[in-house]
Amino acid sequence: MEEQIKDPQVVDAEVIESRPLNQNNSSENEPKIEQPKKKFPGWNDLFVSLGIFALSVIVGSLLLVVLLGGDLANGIPAEYTFITYLIQMSPVIIYIAIRRRSLGLGCGMRLAAGKVNPPLVLWGFLLVLIAGVVIEPLLATMPEESLDALEGAIGSGGWALLTTSVCAPILEEILFRGQVLGSCRERFGTFWAVIISAVLFALAHFSVPQQLVNAFVVGLILGYIYVRTGSLLAVIIIHAINNGLAFVTMELFSEQADLTLREMISSDTIYWIVYALCVVVFVLSMVNVWRTLRADEVVDGSVDEVAE
Repeated sequence: MEEQIKDPQVVDAEVIESRPLNQNNSSENEPKIEQPKKKFPGWNDLFVSLGIFALSVIVGSLLLVVLLGGDLANGIPAEYTFITYLIQMSPVIIYIAIRRRSLGLGCGMRLAAGKVNPPLVLWGFLLVLIAGVVIEPLLATMPEESLDALEGAIGSGGWALLTTSVCAPILEEILFRGQVLGSCRERFGTFWAVIISAVLFALAHFSVPQQLVNAFVVGLILGYIYVRTGSLLAVIIIHAINNGLAFVTMELFSEQADLTLREMISSDTIYWIVYALCVVVFVLSMVNVWRTLRADEVVDGSVDEVAE
């Protein structure tokens, strides 16, 4: 029999076709191992952030002493309060923004103006006012000397208005809602993120007992609004209106600014009716807040959107 001679090109083609297709592409078909997503904040982040904030407070306080020549008894000029406030708040905000950016989480400063919900903002502001009435009996038991010292530190005029009604709402909401709540939400869930941010917000006002208690309650409300809207601008607006109203009241009615609702309403019957209504509204609202946060419900935002 005659031997069949195959064309060399045909042989080469057959050899090539007989090779496994994945011989040269084995790396592409291997299962990819996803790197675990880094979570923020870690313990190091917490310690570093607290350290930066504490150092900023010390530096700002020392600068204030130097500017005043050590004389703090005669009050603090409002422009000095403005400068020291920026020094105390800015470094920790910058650090957290850089740290979050390095992890691909966003800086936590997204205003999301398009998500501002006016009815919800109005409800949040009214709830802040109602909360003030509800906790008023508790605040009345605390020493008033701290409030007098606070008024002296804030000062009056344009610089004081700029500090309390513009800078404070913007910087504090960026830090405690945009960065702290957003970061803790990714790690601990919505409910605990709101609690943690409210606690830290309160501790930032520890120098005045009345402010500490009030800040915790207000922090819960602002945290809820932030979660529901996904808008940092929404909580900045509520914070600014609340601070602005308190400042204007203190400026225009300095003698009556410290009056409680109990002192303004002479009739016991009318006062207790008003107080009872405020308690009912507040309790029902907070129950709704609690249920919503526990269920991790978000109407207009999502975890990713809030975290950006």
